[in-house]
Amino acid sequence: MWNLLLYGFVSFLVTYFLHRRGRFKVVRKVESAILTALGVILTFVDVIETWIGYEHEGNPFVIQTIELLAEGGWIIFVLFHIAASFLVVLLGWKGISEEESKVRAALFFVVVYLVILTMMNALLLRLYGAF
Repeated sequence: MWNLLLYGFVSFLVTYFLHRRGRFKVVRKVESAILTALGVILTFVDVIETWIGYEHEGNPFVIQTIELLAEGGWIIFVLFHIAASFLVVLLGWKGISEEESKVRAALFFVVVYLVILTMMNALLLRLYGAF
């Protein structure tokens, strides 16, 4: 569980420093579309990686994630990721307007968090022999 908080902290630091430098003040529609597509894809990649890791029970991160979920946890897990993908689409759609620099920063935070999460999950799957 601490690793998820660590990923969030690292994502927050990266987003905070870029926000302080004014990176999100300029609207870049192509960048927003790429971040939105990447965020939607990565939510489903995380579900697939967790499913693969569940089949190979040596991955402690996946075992911890599944143990935290109650009976019917896969449904909750998948619904949470679907809701996260809708959040990414909403942030990407709202972030196109000129005034919404905080929305663009929130979109960047979510995408950076998902990138770190999926990369670490893939690394752990590689270490524990799923790939």
